[in-house]
Amino acid sequence: MFPPLRTVTVVLIPWQPPAGNELYVLSLRDPRCLRPDLAGIDHATLAAARRQLSLPVPDTLVVSGPRREWLRRRSFEWIDQLPDRITVSGRVSVPGSNDRKLDVSFTNISRDAAEESTVELVRLAERAGSLDDRLSLCFQRALPAEATALVAVNHGISRIRVRACRGLYEEGAEPVYFDEALLRGADRRVLNERVTRKPTALVADEVGTRVVPVPGAEQHESVLSYYTVRYLAGHGARLSAGLGTAVEATFWLYRGRWFMPMCRTLGPTRSPRRRTGED
Repeated sequence: MFPPLRTVTVVLIPWQPPAGNELYVLSLRDPRCLRPDLAGIDHATLAAARRQLSLPVPDTLVVSGPRREWLRRRSFEWIDQLPDRITVSGRVSVPGSNDRKLDVSFTNISRDAAEESTVELVRLAERAGSLDDRLSLCFQRALPAEATALVAVNHGISRIRVRACRGLYEEGAEPVYFDEALLRGADRRVLNERVTRKPTALVADEVGTRVVPVPGAEQHESVLSYYTVRYLAGHGARLSAGLGTAVEATFWLYRGRWFMPMCRTLGPTRSPRRRTGED
């Protein structure tokens, strides 16, 4: 279930002016996706982590460009490259600051709905600052996760917080029932943990999501074992150490494997250096 842990340095390609104003369509395997100026800092971080942490990431396509170019666009030819079921989110990037996630995202929608979701996210970004700011949309293969974990690591890695819920987690969706553990960063010892009663869970439907009841005998069970909490905390600590900043990483459990659909920085990253390591 668990790939081996190893110490890594997550290195992004230095920020540089984008070549022109066109939209870039980038897979995480594309070296240009390591450029925060093209893909946004969160997507560039995810691309670097995929290369160097040996954690699987759902198939991902990032489409990025200045907001002025998005507003001119009338066709979305990359939609044909998407899988049948996708999750779509958007971020606005401004040089020198963290990405700002748009308030709306779309979970487990059909490829036929990709154009409508794109139009809605571009519309939401119309009010987001300068026309030169970059809007990056992320199209990911939707996975019907059995559990979701959020791992937050503070700057300096003195504390790690792991929250976990059954099924999927959508920002803004209520209610969400999280178990929570606080770990010491130096040795990932669990300092405090809380298991909450979970009467319902959000799960993937054929299209979209739905809330289902959790069987009574399972409502008080921990979502994660003690060992899995420490395992995921270790990955969060390595990401934070590699980037030199506080991070929050999202993990999905699907068919016995942990996937990382997103990793976002919570502060400035270290000055970029030349990237080493293998794809």
